[in-house]
Amino acid sequence: MLSSCLIFLVFLRGGLFQDQGNINHILTSTPGLSRFAAIVQSTDVKLLLDGASQFTVFAFNDTAYNELPASRKAELNAMSQTDKDSFIRFFIVSARVVTGSSQFSDQYIDTISSRRMFLSQKTRTYWSSTGSTGPTAYYANGAMLIREGIQATNGLIHVLDRIPMVTTSGTAYDYLSKPEFSIFNDLLKALYTNHYDVIRPMADTQNTITLFLPSNTALSLIPANKRLQLMGQPNELKEYIKMHYISGKVIFTSIVDNNQKFPSGNPNAQIVFRQASSTYDTYVIGGDVSAAVLQGNITVFNGVVHVIDRIFGYAYFTAMEQINADAQTMASVVARSSAEVSNEMTQPSGVTVLVPTEQAFSYIRNLYGVNLNQNQTLTYMIVTLHMLQRGETFVVSNLPVYGDYRSRQYRRSRYNQNVISIYNERNETWVQGGYVKAKIVRPDVKVTNGYLQYIDAVLGVPNKDIANLIYYDDWLLRTYLFIDNVGLADFLKDPRFDATRLPPRGNVDSSYYQNQLLNNNVQNPYQYTTRNPYLQSGSNNMPTADSMGQCGSISSVCQFSFFVPNGTAIDLFQMTTSGFRLMQDPERFRFVLRRMLFPGLIFLDMMQAGERRSYRAHNGDIVNIVKESDTVVRLVYGSSQAEVLTPDLGATNGVIHIVSAVLSQPDDMTRDISHAARLLFPVWSYLLLTVSSLVFTLIV
Repeated sequence: MLSSCLIFLVFLRGGLFQDQGNINHILTSTPGLSRFAAIVQSTDVKLLLDGASQFTVFAFNDTAYNELPASRKAELNAMSQTDKDSFIRFFIVSARVVTGSSQFSDQYIDTISSRRMFLSQKTRTYWSSTGSTGPTAYYANGAMLIREGIQATNGLIHVLDRIPMVTTSGTAYDYLSKPEFSIFNDLLKALYTNHYDVIRPMADTQNTITLFLPSNTALSLIPANKRLQLMGQPNELKEYIKMHYISGKVIFTSIVDNNQKFPSGNPNAQIVFRQASSTYDTYVIGGDVSAAVLQGNITVFNGVVHVIDRIFGYAYFTAMEQINADAQTMASVVARSSAEVSNEMTQPSGVTVLVPTEQAFSYIRNLYGVNLNQNQTLTYMIVTLHMLQRGETFVVSNLPVYGDYRSRQYRRSRYNQNVISIYNERNETWVQGGYVKAKIVRPDVKVTNGYLQYIDAVLGVPNKDIANLIYYDDWLLRTYLFIDNVGLADFLKDPRFDATRLPPRGNVDSSYYQNQLLNNNVQNPYQYTTRNPYLQSGSNNMPTADSMGQCGSISSVCQFSFFVPNGTAIDLFQMTTSGFRLMQDPERFRFVLRRMLFPGLIFLDMMQAGERRSYRAHNGDIVNIVKESDTVVRLVYGSSQAEVLTPDLGATNGVIHIVSAVLSQPDDMTRDISHAARLLFPVWSYLLLTVSSLVFTLIV
């Protein structure tokens, strides 16, 4: 019996280590590689992959194909037989290419199509206030290997997360000879006689380069007389041109970290990459000028080219001229404010303006009580709140890479010297002023007399009610689901908003939620979730309570201060026995959340360091707010406390403060909560007449 068991185990182990077949067989039999395999089968390449010679295949998966833009997908589908053969050969190397080897240390290899493939690796970084790292990732022409080293009898298969561009046979210099880059070519021609050494790296086939190439559209924005003037000053022009490349490195936008810096060809100017984690847009700062990458990762024989929408280093507009060109609504608001303000933006130096985008203004245009066309007091407040005091500038690329709200910097605005807070968090840079928080969507736009920072909200004018403010913050979405489950969501809405402003409920199920960051710190100082919440016990599977209904009416709007636990706080609470039990009882969990909800407005910046205040919460409990220092504020009830992570975020019907924990006590499962359902407050403690009155309340 023992011997037969041993034979059976040997048979099993032999099966585990048995060869799975050659590359061609594995490609055709592996789920998720059908698109790549189909192209292989339609060409003679399949004969190579059936043979005995050793190959490494970089195969894109079906998801990579499905997510292609329609135009690129159409190009692939329309390939001729010859084109298919050439295309698929680019993904095959006639050798074993092993991850973890020196082959991935910023090297290139030749594929069987005689085209270069650039290999690289990086330690993946996940955001935290101190910086944290993840596993090593490997890349081929900027596409990440999401499955490495599938063994075959005749080689290896690496699976890619996207379809990279096939490397062209020409150099970076050859690429810029296209008609759409003729203006940049004209600038280079001005350097041919005495400064050709500046141009040579672009054509060098023995070394690699990353080139940032301004389009004709970008360069045509420069007034013609200034372009001619620049071409007539070759010593100055060459320094600007050198800012546009990084020698000796091939840098794909998919590989860089946010705020990662590289030396440019000009020793006095760094290249800084800015990655917007929410939109995946890439901006690059060179010579203190921010440019958007319009078309990235164009792979050429000696490196990679990124097409950008501005020339590096060279500022040619004043702040007011740049605003007129980029932000028509902000320009019109400036014009309506005062001549003094307009003149300030044309002063020779020291001007820094936070510029709301067109979309940001669209959020407030139809708000009750907001009139940008006739209310000059409002337009003056908006413009001066977004202008920093002269000389109080900041450059986003010079801020500490890691941090959170507690590591914020301060500047003073021109509106009553109101404080503007600036900080990095969640891989983004944020500003907060007038009790509105805004993300810098385009940083460090250099002008002749200072800097512009483009933001996604209008400071001083809240554009969402409390329910919307929670719902539209990715890091509070988990919390919103529970608020909705316990029947509080409608109660926190502003009746002057159409209820359909909230997207359909189906948009926040498990398919919507993507946990892309890691958080192993159970102290919860950061605003992202610890795990994917949509497990078997996720909130969308929890019991629900009847809605509390809406508070107030269009003519008499209720106002609240809500200390909102972030997603991590909800996760940590649910992982405790008592927390899970409470969440199973929606009436009791609503009672606990109402402990963190207060009638009226509570602004923490109006408290002094060392001050302690007591308030009656919406559930009737007395809760303390303790301001230990300028950066540390705690909400305290009994033995539980929550630290305020981000304070004073204004809504049209109140204010929220994001906190690190749920305030719960051991007796919450047993105490009598019937009195809380009957609890009423005087009408005057709720009422808020207009959005505009809140605006001025918030920022005075």
